[in-house]
Amino acid sequence: MRYLITGGAGFIGSHVADRLVGRGDTVSLLDDLSTGSTANIQHLLSGPSSAAVRFTEGSVLDHSLVSQLTREVDVIVHLAATVGVELVGGAGPILARAFGFVALTFAAVNIFGGFLVTQRMLSMYRKKKR
Repeated sequence: MRYLITGGAGFIGSHVADRLVGRGDTVSLLDDLSTGSTANIQHLLSGPSSAAVRFTEGSVLDHSLVSQLTREVDVIVHLAATVGVELVGGAGPILARAFGFVALTFAAVNIFGGFLVTQRMLSMYRKKKR
């Protein structure tokens, strides 16, 4: 399977990428590096799995970039998130990121009819398995 992980250079996103690459999947990582770091994914980009991983520095708010990346994958794992109001400068940027989620949802449904997996869905799945 081919995955797009938004927030892919973050703590959670990088660990999801580790797991997917470890089982043989191909992973595209999208992150604006506002809270994530390339240090979290360096081992994926330069190690033996580097052929299965692609990193794009960019924002989920960039509609054309999101559209391009979603055309190349089967599943979107949306983990890009605002960590705190103070970090992003108030409510305006938080609303803008909500529009990023809408753009991802639109791309997932209308461009390739695929799945959009959010952090909330992942937590519900983990609770169900217990």
